[in-house]
Amino acid sequence: MPVFSGIEIIQTLETENILKDQKIIIFSAVAFTSTETKELLEKEAIQKCLKKPIQLKDILTAITS
Repeated sequence: MPVFSGIEIIQTLETENILKDQKIIIFSAVAFTSTETKELLEKEAIQKCLKKPIQLKDILTAITS
């Protein structure tokens, strides 16, 4: 996203105490480190982090599990 990143959106939702009410799957072209991925997945709303390009089967698994 040209103006702000998805991580900034997550941080804003967290700051505004809205994050806990969401179910979020992150689709990213950026490779997160294992530490960054672990920290994201520790947030209650983050269900999965998937790196682009993403296979349809991986999306289906993420949204049905």
